[in-house]
Amino acid sequence: MTIIVVRDGVMAVDSRVSDGGTVVGSALKWRAVSEDLGGGYIAGSGDLGKVERNFATFLSGEGELLDGVALVWLKPDGAVMEFDGGWYQTQAPFLAYGSGRHVALGALMMGADAVRAVEIACEAMPGSCGGKIHRLLS
Repeated sequence: MTIIVVRDGVMAVDSRVSDGGTVVGSALKWRAVSEDLGGGYIAGSGDLGKVERNFATFLSGEGELLDGVALVWLKPDGAVMEFDGGWYQTQAPFLAYGSGRHVALGALMMGADAVRAVEIACEAMPGSCGGKIHRLLS
């Protein structure tokens, strides 16, 4: 499972890979987007390789729909785009996605920054998220 949190132009992403609550390893759940494609960072759950193989058409919204892939794109200007069958912009003071999102949202509401919200979610749900937390700046 995955936890992705965005607040104040910072995206925090865990690295734990689990299967049914069993920890099976770790993975890089984010990718840098080249400036010619819009820049920033994209993070998600599911097979990011499918997205990465055809970044240009996918990021333009012309790529095929991908079952089982949830994505968040933090752009250089701080804008946050979500992919759910197509791209749309989300405007909120903070956002959380993935298995620990409810815990992370509570932490964010209490003033936690993006990294701390991921840490708290992973403490509460160790079978779902954890490992190294990556901090990405818009």
